[in-house]
Amino acid sequence: MKVTAIIPTLNEEEFLEDCLIALRNQTYPIDEIIVIDSGSEDRTVEIAQKYADKILFGIRNIGYNRELGRIEAKNEIILSTDGDTIMPENWLEEAIKYFNNPNIVGVTGSIKPFNSNVITNINCWFRNAWNHIFPSFVNRGCCFLFRNSLDTSFCDEFSCRTFGEDAQLRKNLMKSGKVVYDKNLYVITEIPNNQQFKTFAIICASLGIILLSKKLKIIKTFF
Repeated sequence: MKVTAIIPTLNEEEFLEDCLIALRNQTYPIDEIIVIDSGSEDRTVEIAQKYADKILFGIRNIGYNRELGRIEAKNEIILSTDGDTIMPENWLEEAIKYFNNPNIVGVTGSIKPFNSNVITNINCWFRNAWNHIFPSFVNRGCCFLFRNSLDTSFCDEFSCRTFGEDAQLRKNLMKSGKVVYDKNLYVITEIPNNQQFKTFAIICASLGIILLSKKLKIIKTFF
């Protein structure tokens, strides 16, 4: 089974070279690497030219760009990843074994933070735990291996999403088979600032609810 890797990019010069080197060093060789750039203003395209087989130019819509890469891919198996994601060298070798089962149409795994701190570690722990408990709802655009077929798409019947495109892919894939989550298939990826802020806000809200409930219990003891 030959594999095409698709990577949407936007100003990814900090991590992209490491990402592409990791893909080229996979123990299961990747036949084709496609980078879909959406108007980078740094050295992203220059770096991509050193490692990619094809560079496409999309728009600032990640769903559209992943779909463009999928359509242009020449192989039956697609690996979706991100320009700020590093895959261990045996990731693909282990993941593709699942496709020996014809009923499995997609495989994904867990994440570890590139920019490790308390907030990013909590973020990854929560997302991994959620996917472990509810594997049918796993969404991982940064590490998603899937069969490329007529039923496969990052878009719905109306449009391509600017976010949540991996959820749409999973939904489309599950019409024809099973998507597997393997926690041992981890990648290292950057957790962006907006996700860190959301995680921090959730932590603060949760602590606030806990403290408020304790205060209410104390007040009730006086009545």
